[in-house]
Amino acid sequence: MPKTLPKLLVSRKNAEEKITGLIKEAQHTFKSMKAVWASTPDALFSPGINRDEADREKWAKFAIHLLKTLFADDSIAREFGDSSLLYSDSLDKKRQLADWILAKIIRLESVVQRLPLFSLAEEVAEGAAVSIPKLRTK
Repeated sequence: MPKTLPKLLVSRKNAEEKITGLIKEAQHTFKSMKAVWASTPDALFSPGINRDEADREKWAKFAIHLLKTLFADDSIAREFGDSSLLYSDSLDKKRQLADWILAKIIRLESVVQRLPLFSLAEEVAEGAAVSIPKLRTK
């Protein structure tokens, strides 16, 4: 059985503006982190990595909350994923953080691209009211 898409609780334009804002914020943060990282080649002892991690977690929690307020259910927020990032000891911590941020940006861009496919909650309510057949009286 095909899964139905969640309904938008705000206009598509409003949703696009808010999600695009999240994307731009993440891109700006990513560029800033890369600039700092370029000057500190040791990933484990980078002076800004703890701040970057805190910023990443705050941004992700805000993004999840925002997605939950834009849609009638939390399926898009679940698709975005949670705010945690479990680092592997065998991989560069900065690379893992960068990959995580880029993956989240891609997920948000996908939501923006799919916005025309989502019905507005108010359109659905209006359509349901129109489609209810009237009882015939004799």
